[in-house]
Amino acid sequence: MKTVIRIVVDYFEFIDGFEKLLKNAGTSHDDFRRQKDVGIIGAYQYFYHGGGCKLENDSVVCEFDYLPENGYPIKFSIWKFGEYTKTNPK
Repeated sequence: MKTVIRIVVDYFEFIDGFEKLLKNAGTSHDDFRRQKDVGIIGAYQYFYHGGGCKLENDSVVCEFDYLPENGYPIKFSIWKFGEYTKTNPK
């Protein structure tokens, strides 16, 4: 069980690292999520598609949905979480 908890924490820390870069650049998910937007910020490559976002950093792929309609804006599915675990060497 500790392994699963650690992977979930790593997943959210991966996203948090990206969010910190967005904040430092004076931007946010909302600036990108309503359009298909592709780019690089820091070491992250990003691709927004509607409410979804795909991040890549050092061959690790992290997919999530950013839907801020409640207190938990980061949403993910088992498939998205599985993609993260398959590409993350940790």
